[in-house]
Amino acid sequence: MILVHLSDLHFKKNETGKAFDYYVHLRNELLKDLTEMCEELNEPASAILISGDLTFSGQIEEFEFAESWLNELCSSCKTEFENIFIVPGNHDVDRKITGDLVIQSLHQQIKSQNGHSLNDRIALYLRDNTASQLLYKSLGNYNNFSAKFFCDLLPPNRTIAKRDLILNDGSTLRLHGLNSSFVSSAADKKEDLFVDPNAFQIVKELGIENLVICHHPYNWIRDGEKLREHLDDVAILQLFGHEHNNRIRFYRDNVTLHASAGHPELLEQSWEPGYNILSLNVDNIGDKRVLDVKVHVRVWQQNPGKFRAKEDKNDVYFHHTIQLANWESKIKSEMVRFPEKEEGNLRQVSDVQAEVFFNSSDSSMNSLRTIALRFFELTLSKRLAIAGKFNLFEDEDVDQPDYEKFRRVLLRAKERGLLEKLDLEIANALQDK
Repeated sequence: MILVHLSDLHFKKNETGKAFDYYVHLRNELLKDLTEMCEELNEPASAILISGDLTFSGQIEEFEFAESWLNELCSSCKTEFENIFIVPGNHDVDRKITGDLVIQSLHQQIKSQNGHSLNDRIALYLRDNTASQLLYKSLGNYNNFSAKFFCDLLPPNRTIAKRDLILNDGSTLRLHGLNSSFVSSAADKKEDLFVDPNAFQIVKELGIENLVICHHPYNWIRDGEKLREHLDDVAILQLFGHEHNNRIRFYRDNVTLHASAGHPELLEQSWEPGYNILSLNVDNIGDKRVLDVKVHVRVWQQNPGKFRAKEDKNDVYFHHTIQLANWESKIKSEMVRFPEKEEGNLRQVSDVQAEVFFNSSDSSMNSLRTIALRFFELTLSKRLAIAGKFNLFEDEDVDQPDYEKFRRVLLRAKERGLLEKLDLEIANALQDK
């Protein structure tokens, strides 16, 4: 399995893609290098992992440019656009919103707590409709963008984005995207950002290996050592961004990877753009089952400008093996998990949408993400009309943000066997654009 890891691209309104965009050459060389690397590895990427700060200030125009460039990136590594998996960073927050007096008051009340009282305060606010909407309001543009990949977030039940990938032996690599930016503002400093207590519900399961991706490293997060201790127990792969400094640490039970920035600021002292490629393979060595991890750290060199391998004792990649629990696939056909609450024979969509594990080996879920991308190309009025035509709105959707309403529309269409009809209606609407 091949995973491409990027971070801190900082696409900037009125600069990126405009007349004086300094990074055009850098982005072009990154795409060329990624194409060559995927050809060398002879395998398409299973997922594109973005550990935050895709944009500079969380503006709609920045996400629009990001979408066009990421389409090029996906072509370079022969994967589909819907295979992007993303988490928010502090630059994906709209700081015009976080400066609001009421939101700053909520931030200060969270920052005033520690230990168990901190987790209790965060949980209290994320369960409250008004407080949670205010805390997540600055991520509105991010959520509208990430909804296309079903990576959008909505407290209290969906503060972690999740997706399942299938490893070569049929076991599962479960992606967990943490949000460390819901209390982010111009006042950010180390140990003053937060990951909500849902992260402590990530557990080890037989046949499932956990990958955690988060923008801020532990030293930026309040009680970060407690979070590290837990994730070291349950997550074999941990990916971070934010600090613009590539680092890799191998431990007995996990690999921790810090990404370079795709677009570091030119004035940074150690200006070293880069990205990572992870190659994962489950092997059986004697009676032991192990995960073979190869990390290709690609960094920018100058004079001549090109991406090259960061070497590890003359090797062009970093190599590690992690012993896994013994497991053997008994069921060949993989299914998508929809944790749900039953009421009679009716499935409650408001509960289903809280935790959906999108299994990338499941063709119906791949189809759903593909349809979602086309659906979000339509204007708001056309999306509303199509959803109304198929009676895909419910009373419970009234007070939800638009990205959440349409997420539920898509999930209901799948559940009710309406995806083909919905897809045809979307195609007709796109032709009329």
